[in-house]
Amino acid sequence: MSSAAAAAEIAALEPTLITIGYDLYGVAYSIYESTVQRYWVAITALWSYEYILTLGDENRYLCLIIIVITNVAYFTPLFTQEICYRYGFVEQLETLFMATIAEILVLLRVYALSGRKQYVLFIAIPLIIVQWALLIYQDVLYKDGTSNLGVLLFARELDTSAVPPLPDIDAYHLCIAIPSTQIVKAGETFLSLFIVYDGLAVSSIIYFVSQQAKGFHLVPILELMQRDGLLYFAVMFSSNFVWLMMALHARPSLGFIQNHISSIMVNRITMNLQKASEEKMDINGRRTVDDVDISDSILPESDIELGSIEW
Repeated sequence: MSSAAAAAEIAALEPTLITIGYDLYGVAYSIYESTVQRYWVAITALWSYEYILTLGDENRYLCLIIIVITNVAYFTPLFTQEICYRYGFVEQLETLFMATIAEILVLLRVYALSGRKQYVLFIAIPLIIVQWALLIYQDVLYKDGTSNLGVLLFARELDTSAVPPLPDIDAYHLCIAIPSTQIVKAGETFLSLFIVYDGLAVSSIIYFVSQQAKGFHLVPILELMQRDGLLYFAVMFSSNFVWLMMALHARPSLGFIQNHISSIMVNRITMNLQKASEEKMDINGRRTVDDVDISDSILPESDIELGSIEW
């Protein structure tokens, strides 16, 4: 390629390079109404606020460690491109663990509401296993990927030979793992299965709760399951759907936007269920579950047992 042609190609890439810098800056700082807000700092503040509110109920470390490490990796220059390439796949494992915790929590809820029907496990567990297989497959082939943000100029074509040098400024410092073109579909399939799982979960919650609600008053733990289950689905389905659409259709550098809303939802739902299972539930304001004779109760036996489940 002649020097004139090379100069013309670089000049053509400059607007795209600027756009990618703007997008990556948005991932770390979030642009809104011309006001620069620190996206990850805001997410950390939100999670920390929720953490302090619930500290008296339960002390948790996993999400706190993940958020701290992510902030350090995104903002400190100590995480060089070589370090990010070596350890970048860990962020995908973090996503996998958080997703699995959320899915197991929903599975336990649906399993209890169904009256411990085995087919619930036979449907849900294979979906979780397939998700693990997809992301493990992606991580095994991560060695063929890169942490060079310049490849985002070429959308889905992973061509490191033509990557121009990026400016050494904060906007272009983002410690992420970029998989090779051959395994991009694995991540997209994982997100699609996540949405399918959420859809099946909310359909099951609505069905089982509506069936058990016929002819009697819902005990508190069933009301809690109904409320938290649907609230969880509304938030998580929306978050995962937007994530998938961004990965499929947004500019490449915007495809890495994620959040920690799921960790907040999982923490809050878990503690709500723990509180409900520990309390003696008052039926019609007169007697507790422990005092009720199942033979003359207005509630089916399976519903009475739900109050003693350890979450």
